[in-house]
Amino acid sequence: MRRALPLWILLAALAAPAHAALDDVWRSVPTGVPADSLGRVLGGLESRTPPGVGQGEIAYALGAFHYARGEYVQALAAFERAGVRLVGEERLTARYFAGLSLLAVGAFAEARPVFDEVARAGGERSALAKLALAQCWDAANRPEQAYAELRELLAGAPGEAGPAALERFAELAMRFHRDDEAHAARERLARDYPRSIEAARLPVAAPRSGAR
Repeated sequence: MRRALPLWILLAALAAPAHAALDDVWRSVPTGVPADSLGRVLGGLESRTPPGVGQGEIAYALGAFHYARGEYVQALAAFERAGVRLVGEERLTARYFAGLSLLAVGAFAEARPVFDEVARAGGERSALAKLALAQCWDAANRPEQAYAELRELLAGAPGEAGPAALERFAELAMRFHRDDEAHAARERLARDYPRSIEAARLPVAAPRSGAR
C-alpha cells in the first residue's frame, strides 16, 4: 500500500540535486517510448548492460522512474541495486532515495540506518538525510530524538534542508515548552528562507525581515 510522505520531508526530497549521470541514461532510451513502457525499457537495458559499464546508473534511472510514479517498492529495489554498483556521491544519492522509498512505504525502522549512513558520510545529501532521520524518529514516537537530530543539523549549515528543519524544530520546541528556541527558529526561518513555503506558513506575529 502506498503511503504519502509528510510534506516537510517530501519538499526537501524534491529539492535534492539531480543525479549527474541520468541524462546519459535517458539519451540511450529510444525516442517515442510511451511513459508507461519506460520501466520495461529501462529494465531490459539494465539486464543487457555488463556490470561496471553503466549498470548502476541505469538502475538509478529506473528507481527514479518508479519513485516519480509513486511505485515505491519497485523504486526501492532499483535504488538498492544502484547503491551496490555505484561509488562515491552517486552511491550516497542512491542510498538516500532508497531511504525515502522506505519512508514512503512506512518502513521507518529500516530507513533509519540508511539515512544515518548517508548523514555520517558528509556528502551533499548529508543534511537532507539528517532531516529524514528526524522524520524516522518522529514516526517511532521518539520526538526527543527527532528534536536532537534537528538541533544538530541546524547547528551547522542545513542548506536546502533548512526551511523544513526549522519549521519542525520550532514545532517540537513548542511541544517541549522551549518557547525561546521555537521563537529563535522561526526568526531564522523568516530571515534566512523568506521565500520558502515554510516561511509563508509562519504565524503573522513572527518577524519577516531580511528578504533576499
